[in-house]
Amino acid sequence: MTGNGKLAQAQGCSDATDEDDHDGVKILLTTPKNPNIKKELTGPAGHKYAVGELVGFKMPFKNPHNVQINNVSVRDYLPQNLEYVSSEIHGVTPYVSGHFMSGAVQVVEYSGFNLAPLQEGYLLLTGRVKADYLDQRINVVQILVNKIVVDHDTK
Repeated sequence: MTGNGKLAQAQGCSDATDEDDHDGVKILLTTPKNPNIKKELTGPAGHKYAVGELVGFKMPFKNPHNVQINNVSVRDYLPQNLEYVSSEIHGVTPYVSGHFMSGAVQVVEYSGFNLAPLQEGYLLLTGRVKADYLDQRINVVQILVNKIVVDHDTK
């Protein structure tokens, strides 16, 4: 290369065979437009939950862009010290929803929905503290687009 997009003359390249047509057209690179999600405890800050007590989470999500985002999913992985009690999603109509096991991990997922420009929603989740795995408290929520994780949060 000679630095101008042309192969050196010694390599058999001329203006007629150069791959770069030097037309001055600018290429605009854009970043993907992804939604975001957060996770919040709904109970009092600093509260120490006891075995058998209910723990609530609110997970607001949003499309902060001016374009629609298709094929969105919200997936929450409950820690092993929580037993699933209930969940509900607000602001969207999912195509698929459910609670299932992935090995020893409980997963709650709402998927197959679109987010219009600036659209918001939230997932509510309730779990009950179990007597075992008390040190397993990290609870992860993810938001996915086309089955690819684009944001997550933990509590």
